[in-house]
Amino acid sequence: MYLITLISATFIIINNHKLNKYLILRAYKSILLRGVCLTSILTGTLLRSSVKSNVKSRKKSRAQVSVEYLIIIGISFAILIPAGYFFYSYSKNSNDATIRSQIAQTGSSIITTAESIYGLGEGSLVTLNLRYPDNIRDVYILNGGSGENELVIKYELSSGMNEAVFFSKVSLSGNYTYPGRSACSLPCQNSSITPNNITEPGSHKLKFESKTSYVLIVQSK
Repeated sequence: MYLITLISATFIIINNHKLNKYLILRAYKSILLRGVCLTSILTGTLLRSSVKSNVKSRKKSRAQVSVEYLIIIGISFAILIPAGYFFYSYSKNSNDATIRSQIAQTGSSIITTAESIYGLGEGSLVTLNLRYPDNIRDVYILNGGSGENELVIKYELSSGMNEAVFFSKVSLSGNYTYPGRSACSLPCQNSSITPNNITEPGSHKLKFESKTSYVLIVQSK
């Protein structure tokens, strides 16, 4: 019965991505714990029965108990190890999805603010408070020769380094060159808003200033 429940829960998780991930993880963890308890109960029952049978037939009982005990241990590992691995994999993928969502929200906030401040005219200023996720590694701007303006956020997942690209309708510039990280004459062609190669996670203040033909983005202390 436990094995059927475990298989059913796994099938539901795989085929229904709309379920609340936290409720799924809690339910799956509960199923695993019940499996451990069930294994303990079965083992205890077997040991008690083996003690009784020992009184009647000690030699025969020892061999039988050993075989039955090994069978129960084998079945328990066969169920719990794959289930535990699936639980770990699902938790890791869920964490990666959360990081992607945070990165998308950060990039969208920067682009929306830049486009809005540019529409207010030259000299307009605004400060945006952001919280970078722990896995963020870099933030920089790429300006193409055909007028492309891209905000790139580099971040790390369990699978390795990734990049999220956000396109802007207005020209953007930081105050440091990229990838050199040195001060530049504004506007910079390919630039960074931070002087370091690795962007520190946590709270950050970005200042947006509307110029004649671009928006300057600098990190404010």
